[in-house]
Amino acid sequence: MAGGTIQFGEFVLDCDRFELLREGRPVKLEKIPMELLILMAQAEGHLVSREAIIDHLWGKDTFMDTEHGINTAVRKIRLALRDDPDRPRFVQTVTGKGYRFVGEGNGQVELPSASTMGSNDPIRQIRRFGIFEVDLGRRELLRNGLPVKLRDQSFLLLAALLEQPGELVTREDLRSRLWPQGTFVDFEHSLNAAIKRLRDALGDDPENPRFIETVPKRGYRFHAPVEDPTIKQTELLVQPSTAPAASSHVRLTSAWRIVAYVALVGFVASVVFYVFLRRPVVDSIAILPLANLTGNPEMDYLGDGLTDALINNISQVPTLKVISGRSMLRYKGRDADLQTIGRELQVQAVLTGKYALRGNNLLISVELSDARDNRHIWGEQYNRSLDDMAAVREEVSHQITDMLRLKLTPEQRQRISRKQSVNPDAYQLYLKGRHYQLKDTPEDLRKSREYYEQAIDADPSYALAYSGLAQFYGYMAWAGEIAPIEAGARQEAAAIRATQLDPSLGIAHCEQAVASLFYKWDWAASEKESQPCIALSPNEAEAHFSYAIYFRTMRRFDEALREAQRAEELDPLTPERREMIGSIYYFARRYDAAAEQYRQLMQSDPDLPGPHIRLFDIYSRTGKESEAISELQKGLSLQGADDLAAALPAKYKASGFEATKEFAVREQIKLLLEASKHGYIAPTVLAADYSLVNEKDQAFAWLEKAAAEHPPDLVELNIDPDYDNLHSDQRFQDLIRRIGLP
Repeated sequence: MAGGTIQFGEFVLDCDRFELLREGRPVKLEKIPMELLILMAQAEGHLVSREAIIDHLWGKDTFMDTEHGINTAVRKIRLALRDDPDRPRFVQTVTGKGYRFVGEGNGQVELPSASTMGSNDPIRQIRRFGIFEVDLGRRELLRNGLPVKLRDQSFLLLAALLEQPGELVTREDLRSRLWPQGTFVDFEHSLNAAIKRLRDALGDDPENPRFIETVPKRGYRFHAPVEDPTIKQTELLVQPSTAPAASSHVRLTSAWRIVAYVALVGFVASVVFYVFLRRPVVDSIAILPLANLTGNPEMDYLGDGLTDALINNISQVPTLKVISGRSMLRYKGRDADLQTIGRELQVQAVLTGKYALRGNNLLISVELSDARDNRHIWGEQYNRSLDDMAAVREEVSHQITDMLRLKLTPEQRQRISRKQSVNPDAYQLYLKGRHYQLKDTPEDLRKSREYYEQAIDADPSYALAYSGLAQFYGYMAWAGEIAPIEAGARQEAAAIRATQLDPSLGIAHCEQAVASLFYKWDWAASEKESQPCIALSPNEAEAHFSYAIYFRTMRRFDEALREAQRAEELDPLTPERREMIGSIYYFARRYDAAAEQYRQLMQSDPDLPGPHIRLFDIYSRTGKESEAISELQKGLSLQGADDLAAALPAKYKASGFEATKEFAVREQIKLLLEASKHGYIAPTVLAADYSLVNEKDQAFAWLEKAAAEHPPDLVELNIDPDYDNLHSDQRFQDLIRRIGLP
């Protein structure tokens, strides 16, 4: 691209420095619109075709929705130049072909006369059918005069059908028109999706169509009557008059201008009404995992990491419900309907996206849709260097909050859209760490630690990497993969360092709160750190989950329930969230409510043994003996203890419930002791089992071991019914006092 400076009107365009100035002051313009402006300005007076624009900005083999990309870039250019598309000073639209940079004074487009109108002029691009009107030139669909949002591919599909009303338009024709050769797309899925969106917009039933008929395996036919109102307009313009011809033309042209102006005002008013008044306010959103179109599974970390980063950024908005990334991973690779997702997650908006690589550039396309009716709200495309990915996260987050019309305080807006100075290598390593952390297996978690540590080596001041490291140690302690007291100390150190580097990082405060709760038994410090955690990350499910554990430990069960229910609302597909609700009811001795939670959990996640084991505990305490044995048998089978599970019915029939229960617990103790020779078993598990069979000395021996190791569930000692047998023992009271439990 040739460089230099171009002056036009009050503007100066510096092609070398990528700067646009208005009366000496910089005008903000993003990379893609700036490249397009330079391309058009350097070809002043000449048509720049849409094909040339696509090739220049994205390349011919792009996967991007180029029609939307071009329209968006031109709109942003016109906003920056304060250019009116109907009476352009600088950028003139050549309908169906491209754009011409005309310079001030050359862009006044005359209204068409009868002798100059052709089939490509905007005035001849109107089509009407039923209560709908389509402006093919402006790509607008109106229903009873009000705009209907329609995505680009669906609109192009409608235009193709309207060109040949009553005639078959084959699937091959539609492929060549909508997705030219070289476009990377799943044609069958994309065409079916475009047809569905078009039918939704028209309210057309595929089983009993008014407008679009499917010709199986061949294509589609538009079979409703189509009116071309511009024919009448043409006849009106050329009608003879008793006045001189020149005078008549002036009067008609002036009248046309007035009518057009009134229509334009009405159209703008209807759009404003539709966008800002009719569209319901959105207060909840799900961000689906970005689809990897690179063809390389090793690049999954980019999509997973960026999706997670977007969720975390948007989660800072207290008035917006944002579904957790762990729940959203359930949809990775699935072709789910947006309205179905909206119903499953109880959200009103869904963000979808995809990405590809070209050299060192990351191409990202995102679209925000209303999950209630599949209506498009907003979409954007980004072409950024891999070194600039953090900026994409901030820009997308800012645009989402704007499009959803969220009310933010200046502090919240600054926090969401703030520009962070991030070492690109460190950020890439951090995204890889998050990618493996979200897989949530011990092996993958260890990989996440490696990447977090590498990110810290690349940038010792990178707070997010320390926060990720703190989460790693917390997860590994909970899973018993690292000695809890060692993991807790490292978790706290990493979390403290993260908050020192970035005090606004809510999840780092959360990790400090967890470390204080489980490993320091400092209840005041845990509550103190939980408060900024919730305030800074109000949509972070893990924050509410850990706060629920704090309240449960303090026997503040109603407050624990409030936080646990909020965690499940934000992360509805992660079973631990509902299990937490069940445990609160269980520890509060509200057994009926607890049983209902565990039964629901079994329905959604039938392969989990935990709910069956807990129902055994509940039924044992409420006199439902046969149900208890049945649930214990199912739970043991899911744990892999098939022989023990198979022995229970005969034992129950021969010896009764209490003997069968003791038999099962003692067999479980044997299995745990054997397993402890090969890996870590939390001492609390064995202590609880010994308590159940009333072997108090053994129970206290294991509890003393637990007091030295600080396993996370030791804080349940004073609320877990499994330890009820020990409460009257002085050793139990001494232990409670040493831990400091209420």
